[in-house]
Amino acid sequence: MATPYKINIPMYEGPLDLLLDLIKKQEMSIHDIQIAKITSQYLEYLHKLEELNVDVSADFIYMAATLIYIKSKMLLPPDPLAGLPELRLRGLGTAAARALLATAAAGPLDERVRARIIEETGGNPLALLELGRGLGVGELAGGFALPNAGDGPNAGDGPNAGDGPDVGDLPRRIEDQYLERLGALPADARRLVLLVAADPVGDVALILRAAQGLGLNIGELEMAAQAGLLDVGANVRFRHPLVRSAVYRAAAAPDRRAAHDALAAATDPLADPDRRAWHRAHAAAGPDEAVAGELISSADRARRRGGIAASAAFWERAVALTPDPAERAARALTAAEAKYAAGDFLAAQTLLVTAEVGPLPELGQALVQRMRAQIAFALRRGSDAPPLLLRAAQRLQDLDPELARRTYIEALVAAIYAGRLVRGPDPAEVARAARQVPYGPVRRGRGRTPSCCCAAWPYG
Repeated sequence: MATPYKINIPMYEGPLDLLLDLIKKQEMSIHDIQIAKITSQYLEYLHKLEELNVDVSADFIYMAATLIYIKSKMLLPPDPLAGLPELRLRGLGTAAARALLATAAAGPLDERVRARIIEETGGNPLALLELGRGLGVGELAGGFALPNAGDGPNAGDGPNAGDGPDVGDLPRRIEDQYLERLGALPADARRLVLLVAADPVGDVALILRAAQGLGLNIGELEMAAQAGLLDVGANVRFRHPLVRSAVYRAAAAPDRRAAHDALAAATDPLADPDRRAWHRAHAAAGPDEAVAGELISSADRARRRGGIAASAAFWERAVALTPDPAERAARALTAAEAKYAAGDFLAAQTLLVTAEVGPLPELGQALVQRMRAQIAFALRRGSDAPPLLLRAAQRLQDLDPELARRTYIEALVAAIYAGRLVRGPDPAEVARAARQVPYGPVRRGRGRTPSCCCAAWPYG
């Protein structure tokens, strides 16, 4: 075992006190300090005390937690754009917006209608053009405001009825304009546009092979380009992000699956196995263990590349396609941990519900409880997190002492963060509870504990 950090200077009460002082004065790099070694040595030291002085021990652990927090903040990558000059793009001014809207309107504009369109689009040029082209003469002129078929506050027969669309209605109205253009195309052209919408990369060669598999003429994409839906070059690109989402959502589920199936068949499994697995997953009409296995392999490859969000997305889809209930519950827990690591806490909560349906072993249930506590702290930084984490640590104590120790540290950090607002255990109580865990060397990756679980929490 390496020699512990042992320092005895009258000015300082212990090694952590000195380390904190050196870091604050920038005389030592936080990157050079091995947090795991310091934590392990201090826990060992506390266990050797014949009589525990809770106040002193709590101070020691408080300093350790503070040091871990500082390091976690320092290890975050700096903003690569910090210090660069900024150019903030704003909407067109009123005069320019009026002039642009006049070029797109089908007839004379009512002043109240003009003012509302400019206000609600924020001067966005594309939105001005799309709304101007899509509204009929009766909607634009005659002193009558825009009819509203939506479900916002201006819909129905209320006091604001007939006062035009609310701001949240604008994306739907723009989508509707694009869907009208799509509906005017021949059936084969619409299927080609759906094929493009199903592939986020817009790879022309892949789309060509998939179109041939469906018996479609790729040349009909030119009709979609002439309709202002997309542009065909080295890649196929939609004219506006809303076009892709509108086309994909408007298609029937069997048509979407057929598009993904054709794209999967056209994708080389050796050159791009992940994209092929993704298309196969969306082509599946129900649970399919073979496809779920491919997605898990893709998730592992994405994780090794550092693609945390992509790995989480693969895991989430794999859960939906897993037929065996026990395996689905275990994968849902892993997917929740991956979503947590990617910062998608709401999706993680949804996956935990699937995991709880089970069946899960006792350790799996304890891991669900721990993750719920972690998410509570991540979302709210509130006073409810410390008791939740403490209970999770206590439940893990006999199941996985190593993970229990890390969870106790998380509970301690949460209690320190909550301060006087903490509900339940204060830092001293958490420190006392942590001493009940049998001490041993830290061994990461033992048992069922997933690797992403350790990576997600910055203090462990």
